[in-house]
Amino acid sequence: MAKRLMKFHGGDEVRFGFYWNVREWEAQIVPREGGELKGRADVTYVRLPLLALLVLAPIMGGVYAIFLPFIGIAMVLMYLAGRLRSFFKTTPPAVDATASAAEAHGKSGTAPGDSKRAA
Repeated sequence: MAKRLMKFHGGDEVRFGFYWNVREWEAQIVPREGGELKGRADVTYVRLPLLALLVLAPIMGGVYAIFLPFIGIAMVLMYLAGRLRSFFKTTPPAVDATASAAEAHGKSGTAPGDSKRAA
């Protein structure tokens, strides 16, 4: 008789084994004494039998190794697209900060501390 994959939720007390977080794609290894699964009750875990783990782990590693160069190429292309976009982006001209501050306070164009002394 074939074993079914059993589903568990975060916070459940479980026996030892390998548990796969379906939402986060994260494995949690529960020690021999057993333990509690991380997360809230809406997080779903699947208990993986050792045989399934021995088959799935090399497949997942192979998929990672195959797609890693494509991920690197995509990252370089995204970086270059961002740099190219910055050439065509227009920015507003710089404004003199002291002049705009003086206008905001209703003063003339003199900066603070530039008061003229009468002789």
